[in-house]
Amino acid sequence: MRLILFCLLLVPMTVAAQVSFPARQPIRPPFTFKISPLGLINPVQQSFVVQADIPIYARWALDLGIGPILNSSSYASKQGENYRGMRYRPAIKYYMRSEGGNYSYLSISFKIDEIFTNQYVEVFRQGRQYKEWWRAHTYVSTRGVSLQFGSQERLGKRKRWLLEPFLGIGVRQKKVTTDNWPSDAEAPNDPGVFGFERRSGTYNAADVMAGMRLGWVLGKR
Repeated sequence: MRLILFCLLLVPMTVAAQVSFPARQPIRPPFTFKISPLGLINPVQQSFVVQADIPIYARWALDLGIGPILNSSSYASKQGENYRGMRYRPAIKYYMRSEGGNYSYLSISFKIDEIFTNQYVEVFRQGRQYKEWWRAHTYVSTRGVSLQFGSQERLGKRKRWLLEPFLGIGVRQKKVTTDNWPSDAEAPNDPGVFGFERRSGTYNAADVMAGMRLGWVLGKR
């Protein structure tokens, strides 16, 4: 009798040992290649950035971006003016969840811009006795950091195409250096943090951004 009871107790234990439950898989960041095309229609600064998500650990990835600044319809609209530079966009991403192959994330994103411009500026001379147009050679260096929230929506039959809307808020510092500004020149009006029509200096401001990236998912789903 004891042998029968012992065998009956072994049955559920044996069945439980044979039934396997799938382990909960950690969120694996995708490896992506993408561009930010909306910068090409920005009237202040025409540019684009090529970026890539590089997984480094479960839920964590590096987002590395670089791209040229091509022109500015606002600040280089006259003949003889030019506006050129480079943009760098490194970021660290934390993926919060994955649903149906789509991801949402938070990131600490860094902004590095280097801009060189030759621009005609109307300035006061000789204690505001008269005005003249001056061709200023200006270098603008921008450094910023922001907290961004975004999502990656995968499209297509194989879920390879990628849409990545994002929104961020942070701070930035802009350093303006004009190497040929006359000592007696004075800009008629301060154009704000986006302008170049002023003396060399360092300017701080809040930074709010929103955009859309288009891309391609590499590797397996």
